[in-house]
Amino acid sequence: MADIPLRLIGRTMLVPPFRLEKHGQAYVSRSELVVDLTALRPGAYRVVAVQNFHVEDRSPALDECAAGVFLAARAGHGGWEQPETFPAECRTLAVIGYLQVGRAPRVCTA
Repeated sequence: MADIPLRLIGRTMLVPPFRLEKHGQAYVSRSELVVDLTALRPGAYRVVAVQNFHVEDRSPALDECAAGVFLAARAGHGGWEQPETFPAECRTLAVIGYLQVGRAPRVCTA
């Protein structure tokens, strides 16, 4: 699991700027990501860092790519949703945390 500290303020998850090295590339999220959790169904979620193909990457560094996060729900068969199976145009890089959404969301260890 990548060491990126997640914070919760009420029903909002905050992901600090991060940089991950993988595949000979750097995947970078330059600003804090703010995720509103109010629309999520109650349950377990895995927070996944992803390469984000959907946003325009304006960095002139050819060895850097835009990064984002994807919330993968626990699927009915016990596994996790995979970002690549959704039309979100992203690729899994690393798991950065787990989240339990209910009355009061909380960050979990697994």
